[in-house]
Amino acid sequence: MRNLTKLIMLAGLLFNTQSLMAREITPLQLLFMLKKAFPEQSQVDVLISRDQLALQKERIARAATQMKIKLMVHVLDTAAEVGGAMKTIADNSAIVVFDSAFLTQKSTKLYVLSKCQEKKVAIVTSSSAYSRSGALVGVYIDDAENVKVALNLKKNLYLKDRFSEQVQKEMGVTDLIM
Repeated sequence: MRNLTKLIMLAGLLFNTQSLMAREITPLQLLFMLKKAFPEQSQVDVLISRDQLALQKERIARAATQMKIKLMVHVLDTAAEVGGAMKTIADNSAIVVFDSAFLTQKSTKLYVLSKCQEKKVAIVTSSSAYSRSGALVGVYIDDAENVKVALNLKKNLYLKDRFSEQVQKEMGVTDLIM
């Protein structure tokens, strides 16, 4: 009986761990959305904190290979590094910003958003904070644990013609911000 109890507890633990892991946005989901929005993109910059990279490195590499995208990964720890990374990002391009405590700090987020707006750089992110503040595409999990795809054309009006209803449908847009 004790072995059965231990087995049930172990199975419950494994189930909960898998459920938690399933409730995060993957690098593949982000790069898939980027490719849907910008099929011509073959090279993409990524802004990611060191701790997120440690967790996601293999998944990011695998997703880039699957989506046939060359990544320029900017590993960031300080505000000064964010400024340096933003200088190297080409105008009229697209970047992926991973959700992390460091990158979603108000000052860092506003800096990235303002520089991207100046350079007409579209942001695809797993951060709901970036999505609400101006990122073009946000893929995140809401409070009810549903995957949301937000398209923010209000802050990215110059890209409005690119996102027809058909493209929005293909992307699975759940929240259109106009």
